[in-house]
Parts: sequence; structure tokens; C-alpha cells
Amino acid sequence: MSTSPEPSEVHRWLFAESERLGISQREFVRQLGLSRQTVRHWFSCRSTPSRENMYRIVRMFELLSGEEISADTLPFSLVSCETEPSSNFGRWILKRMNKRRMSILQLAIAMDCRTETLRLWISQESSPNVGNFMKLVEVLGGSHPDRLLLEAYDAVLEDRDGSR
Repeated sequence: MSTSPEPSEVHRWLFAESERLGISQREFVRQLGLSRQTVRHWFSCRSTPSRENMYRIVRMFELLSGEEISADTLPFSLVSCETEPSSNFGRWILKRMNKRRMSILQLAIAMDCRTETLRLWISQESSPNVGNFMKLVEVLGGSHPDRLLLEAYDAVLEDRDGSR
């Protein structure tokens, strides 16, 4: 007789929020446009939602509850994008994405580039040209783009100084 795997923190959060909001598996399928099998696997702990789906789930919970969910209260990061940052600049990108609650796909759309390009920048396998660097600061910026530009530039300089 097979037993279900032990639920992770992500699963426990998913179960608790679903129960709190009264959302059934059928509602997940309908709201998110996913297959019944995918949702069934999440609820039986056989698989965990991808980062993109976790982002969609958080948004769905926010819409249904009428409350914003703070990224600080989640037991996971919305933007790890399966790419480990190996540089200060990569960590800066992920930090800003998290602050803006953007997925890598959303950032790629806003930047008009491929997600793979962003993953290369995050992992420091390649660097953005000046135009893309400025656009990245603009897209990830907030109310203080000048401060953000200096922050990003400092991260690049730290990477450069560390590699000498």
C-alpha cells in the first residue's frame, strides 16, 4: 500500500489557504486553467506547483479573498526561477523581482526579451548591454529610479572587484 509523501511547507500553505477560502480542486482547475491531474498531484503531495503556477495561485487567492498577500509571509520565494544567482547583480535582480512581485516571465515580457536571457544574467553567464541594463532598472524601479540605478551599478562593481 503506497502512502502519500509528507507535505512540504508549500503544500501546507496551499492546503491552509484553500481551506480558509473554501476553494476546491475543481475551482483551481477552473480558475487557473490547469488539468485536473496537475491539481490532484499538488493536493496529494506528488508534485509541487511550478514558480509560475505559485505566482498564479497567490494572485488567485488575493483576488478571491480581496486581501494582498505579503511576499514576506509566504513559505517560499516567488522568483527563484530555478536559477541560482552567482553574482551580486543576479541577487539584485531577484531581490527587485521579489519586491515587485514579478515572475521571470513577467519581467521578460516587460523587458521584451527571453526568459533564458534573464536566467543568463542572473547566473552571470552573460551581462546585459547598457540599454538593457537601463531598461532593467526602469522596469524593476519604483519611486526612486536614481537610487535603484546606483544600487544596481554597485552590485555590478562588487562583482567586477570580486573577480579580479
